[in-house]
Amino acid sequence: MATPFQYTPQQAETIRHALIQGHLYTHLHNGAGWRTLLRRIRVDVTMDMDERGDWDTRVLYAHEVRRRYTALLTALDAAIHAHQGLGPPLQMRLAEILDLPHAVPWGDAPPRELIALRRAVKQAATPPYKLCAPVQTTGAPTNWGMRCAVSNLLNTFKDVTGLKRATVYWSEHQGYTGTAFPFLVAALAPVRLVPRTKLNAAILLAYKDEQKKR
Repeated sequence: MATPFQYTPQQAETIRHALIQGHLYTHLHNGAGWRTLLRRIRVDVTMDMDERGDWDTRVLYAHEVRRRYTALLTALDAAIHAHQGLGPPLQMRLAEILDLPHAVPWGDAPPRELIALRRAVKQAATPPYKLCAPVQTTGAPTNWGMRCAVSNLLNTFKDVTGLKRATVYWSEHQGYTGTAFPFLVAALAPVRLVPRTKLNAAILLAYKDEQKKR
């Protein structure tokens, strides 16, 4: 896992005061309990590099699907061409290593598995594209890092405060507000998952997305 995000002492103090605000957690002193909680918050907002890669695959537009399949087809065609250039002795050695008794012993035909893979890619690359995972294919890209961080922080907030339901909302008279809102802002602003000017709206959007799951 990636190293947890490191807050400055001033940023950590802002988070602590956000939790104390409104008497949500009045016993949050600068002791071992607070240090343990702060580490949990640091982990909450930290994106693991493996998870970053997973987030990158959750947005696939048609042109990107087509580009990736085309790149794979090009590579497979190059592999087939390179295999043909090996010559029978090297082709037979590869067939022996791969344990392919059905490979043509004296010829330049590529292994059937390679041909089958190319045929499968060709079929997959034909629109309409079918995907075997929940992937966003239209609209503006979702900030999965923000979604994950807000989800983690909401769970932490409820555990710390004992509130069964954390709230974030916008009203004409109060603007962005809610029981969890000051805490989320304090925890997320230093991380810069989005520009500060867009943070409030991003938090509310992530909060609404989280509520849909419940």
